[in-house]
Amino acid sequence: MPMIADTVGKQSPVTVYTTTNCTRCVLTKRFLNRLGVPFREISIFREENAAQELMKQTGTLEAPVTIIGKQFVRGYNPEAIASLLQMEGWKLSED
Repeated sequence: MPMIADTVGKQSPVTVYTTTNCTRCVLTKRFLNRLGVPFREISIFREENAAQELMKQTGTLEAPVTIIGKQFVRGYNPEAIASLLQMEGWKLSED
């Protein structure tokens, strides 16, 4: 059964830093969409200052990076993303 996000209550915002031609970026966005979690996508090399901001926040230019609140997950790691979502106020339920 897939997990679905409950958007009731206070959740930390979600941002995904991506690059073009990045399979792991596509998988990460699909995972968040399947959960029903809204997110902001920032293209590292297309948006002004995005690379500098990502380096400042995470110390890496790796993609994808999913930032939830003040914490982040590098790469495509659905278990870590789901865990961090729950820690940051997202209620995920089996559906």
